[in-house]
Amino acid sequence: MPMISTICDVFIVELCLDASSHEVFLLGAAAIANITFMDPLSSDYLLQYNTVMVLVQCCTLQKAESLFAKDQVCVLYPLALIYLP
Repeated sequence: MPMISTICDVFIVELCLDASSHEVFLLGAAAIANITFMDPLSSDYLLQYNTVMVLVQCCTLQKAESLFAKDQVCVLYPLALIYLP
């Protein structure tokens, strides 16, 4: 399961980076949050790949125009902090 989480997280982060619309970004950010809730080990990959910071940078590039997309990014902050070593 951790390997699947890693692959999914990496591909979904790339999807968020390459998103041409805020709807695609929202779906990607929500998917990352859902994976993190389902598999606590995936939080290690959030930290390893700086996922939260990448998503925050996407927010500054106007990829997250809706409040819902920004909310998904905010959900990931505490999840990443809970599992800090």
